[in-house]
Amino acid sequence: MQQDRLGRGPFIELLSNIITQKTDAHEGFSFAIDGKWGCGKSWILKELEQKLELQNYLVIHYNCWENEYYEEPLVALLSVIVDKLNQLQGSLTDKNKKEKLKIALSFFAEVISTILTNKFGIGFDDILESGKKAIKKDSDSSISTTFDNNQGLKEALNSVREHLLQLKNVLSENDTKFANIVIVVDELDRCLPEYAIKVMQRLHHICFDTVSDKYTFIQLAAINKSELLGSIAKTFGREFNLKQKYTAADVRPGSIFYENFEESQIQFGNYYFKKFFQMIIPVSNGEQIENPLSLLEGFEEKFDSSDTNGREYVERFFTEVLSFFPMRSKLELIHLVKTAHEITALDSSLDMHLRYNTLCIELIDCLCKSILKKGLPIIKHQGNQDQPHKLYMQIPDLSHIEGITNTFAFEQSFAKWSTSSCYERLYGNGRKQTKTVYEFDLLFPESYTKIFYNPPKSTEIKYTGAGPIPSEVAFIKAFRKTLDALV
Repeated sequence: MQQDRLGRGPFIELLSNIITQKTDAHEGFSFAIDGKWGCGKSWILKELEQKLELQNYLVIHYNCWENEYYEEPLVALLSVIVDKLNQLQGSLTDKNKKEKLKIALSFFAEVISTILTNKFGIGFDDILESGKKAIKKDSDSSISTTFDNNQGLKEALNSVREHLLQLKNVLSENDTKFANIVIVVDELDRCLPEYAIKVMQRLHHICFDTVSDKYTFIQLAAINKSELLGSIAKTFGREFNLKQKYTAADVRPGSIFYENFEESQIQFGNYYFKKFFQMIIPVSNGEQIENPLSLLEGFEEKFDSSDTNGREYVERFFTEVLSFFPMRSKLELIHLVKTAHEITALDSSLDMHLRYNTLCIELIDCLCKSILKKGLPIIKHQGNQDQPHKLYMQIPDLSHIEGITNTFAFEQSFAKWSTSSCYERLYGNGRKQTKTVYEFDLLFPESYTKIFYNPPKSTEIKYTGAGPIPSEVAFIKAFRKTLDALV
């Protein structure tokens, strides 16, 4: 298992236990994990799949986004199944099972070929023939001998389900270790919503048997429910408009006047989610990381280990500022910092003995320019004669940030993290007008970082004592040139 940065172990165990319980009960099941883009759903699925494979499950991983270029999702899904069965065939020693697996492979491959040949849909006669070729050694045909012109796709989906069921039975023969077939669907939230819905439809028809009214296999999908709700209402609720309302989860849509369109749309979408998933489990935020800098994976060792104040300040950046961002955004930020730093370090004229202050500035710059797509922060003053004077940093033009639900809370947290003390000084000479200057020393990283950012014209700041270290100033200047070239 890869490093569990957010303490997801118990959540993965929960998913595994659900699958085990349904397998032991000889039941199929369709469920999903729900979370915002970048919250770590893909990592959870990957770790779960490894765990299941060790328990002798046949796991079919379907990445929707990687296969979105297929107009018909069934083609992509069958391609993934064929790849998995080819891998499985190489590991089988039972000749009978290998022969039956070859028959299933032939069927799936020919269905793919037929769909691709027919640009506007399924070639019904061709599928019938491909099915006959694939199962010619079996006495029972999995495909009906006749097709309704309006049900070609349905027949194809049914035959895929029946062949997967046969495959499950074949793998179970004389093998008490084989557990079950699990179809795992990832990256739905990176696809166009309409395509994601089509994927869910195809998987539902493959995994769900309308005759028995039960799921045949176990299906687990990673979804972003909030992103899909609107598209579901639009796709399925053609009569749903501003004068109609979906009132409850157990009542079908009706023509009832309502006032809250968004709420009704959500209720409408929730109803149709029940067609695809029996259970939707929210992805938790995970547990707090004991060592916030573990995300840097050793990169922090490039900085002066004796700079304990600087290290603690960077740790606070991870826990107080980056806590608002999904894991994917954090890793993207760290990757950019590392890349820009290492490119800059190729300049042999630069001194590589750097304190954590440098890393702190690198993180701020990359966060603003790449993740937030904003300018660098400005220095702001707070305080009066009745309150202590302080300086803090503010990122300009913060309104809506993708992936952050509470922009105001993020802005407040960033300001609090960057706050440092200062002193108000009045300067004047004879009849010249007195001006106010806010002075601060550079002993602590909260103050030191501020010399690399600018205040508004109405505020004048000045540091006292020894100035910044020239080698750090040179490196940061070079780093910013590298960053400008990268973003």
